[in-house]
Amino acid sequence: MINKRGKFKKGQITIFIILAILIISGIVVFFAFRARGPVEKEVVIPQQVLPIVDSVQSCVETNLKEGVMIVALQGGYIIPPSNALEINSSYVAYWYDKGSKKVPTIEEIQNQISDYIRLTLPTCYPNLDTQKFQINRGNISVQTKIDKNAVSTFVSFPFTARAGNTSYELDKKYSAEYAVNLGDMYDVGNKIILKEIADQNSIDMSYLSIFNYAIDISYSGNNIVIYSIEDNLKDGGAIILRFASKLK
Repeated sequence: MINKRGKFKKGQITIFIILAILIISGIVVFFAFRARGPVEKEVVIPQQVLPIVDSVQSCVETNLKEGVMIVALQGGYIIPPSNALEINSSYVAYWYDKGSKKVPTIEEIQNQISDYIRLTLPTCYPNLDTQKFQINRGNISVQTKIDKNAVSTFVSFPFTARAGNTSYELDKKYSAEYAVNLGDMYDVGNKIILKEIADQNSIDMSYLSIFNYAIDISYSGNNIVIYSIEDNLKDGGAIILRFASKLK
């Protein structure tokens, strides 16, 4: 209320200040939680189906590594393009073909790895159905991300496991990361192709030596060059990114 002089009483002003503080605090809390995004509900895994979950996780990790290795050897593809170069029953995609740059985007390579995991995941543990449960699989979705020094994947693989009259439904999210420099090797390959486009008369070996990888070149015929960028892995193996270049 306002007194006869048109002023708020002291107690009323205090109430208004408190209400304003509460409203502002509510707005701050609302936007803070909104910025964090939705909180993922924790999935409770019944002990009975834990072996299945462990097998799926193991398959995700294995198939991620396999997909990365294949996609690197074939120039960024699991299923190579129709015009890919065939070498000893394997294929290498062209990143440069008679004046046209054909380097796949990083998004295309990510999708190739995701497709490999999605298609191979249901087949990597065929004996689980016959051990104890009958398993009905839902739709598998996969997202893969290539960084400079790692490749990570995130998999949704819902399934229902039945044993007699008992059934368990589970929609757990799986993830895996492979510490490999695929993203950085991809950037190096791009630079090599740009250098070749700038000068198609020769290959600058001194330029290849500036990178922190073993880079090998070989020839198929008179006008096709095959580049192999190799990097050693912590487990003692190696990853090789290969791509071909067809000069004019």
